[in-house]
Amino acid sequence: MALAVVLLASFVYARTSFGWKVLALGGNEEAARLAGINTNLIKISVYTLCGFFVSLATLVMISKANTTSAMFGPGTEFTCLTAAIVGGISFTGGEGNMLGLVTGVFILAVLGNGMQLAGLGTYAQYIVKGLILLGAVTFDEYQKSHRSRGRKVAPTA
Repeated sequence: MALAVVLLASFVYARTSFGWKVLALGGNEEAARLAGINTNLIKISVYTLCGFFVSLATLVMISKANTTSAMFGPGTEFTCLTAAIVGGISFTGGEGNMLGLVTGVFILAVLGNGMQLAGLGTYAQYIVKGLILLGAVTFDEYQKSHRSRGRKVAPTA
């Protein structure tokens, strides 16, 4: 099911006008609005799709664990955010691809599994994931500042 969702999302993101509009909205909302994109409709659509996929993932998670409670799965959102940023999704939006996202998810899954097998407690795992998130965000910001310095245009006389 995950493979089908990734393939469908990749197709929509890269090959449809909706995907391009989402990318434009993430890059610069004001520029997307000025280009004639109905930004409110795109935002509502993206949030709706996000809610649908969260509900789908929750059903899979609950059926896999064969249990449910109000405290089931805390911290999952933090792991997802970290995996996305490690996979190359920009913290400020407008950049990233599906392959990078899947790679980030695999990296965090292997890391989480390894920490669990090593016997690290939940709090130690959060600390490690937090340090990884901090490093990834720092690297993302460094790349953005480095790219923006390289784009300076020489003044004309």
